[in-house]
Amino acid sequence: MGDFDDATFTHSDGKEVRFLTRDDALHIVVTESDGVTTDYPVHSIAGIAPLQQYLLETAPGRQ
Repeated sequence: MGDFDDATFTHSDGKEVRFLTRDDALHIVVTESDGVTTDYPVHSIAGIAPLQQYLLETAPGRQ
């Protein structure tokens, strides 16, 4: 599984993505280049080594 110990990725456009564990749940926190931050709980994980995809619920009922 990926590094969810507060690992951070910064895109060249200024967007920052943090991968963390909170209350035994995986979260991906996205900070847009305009400063707006959204916390997405990880709904599920698909894939096999070395590729994994994290499915996030971006709106109720939408993944």
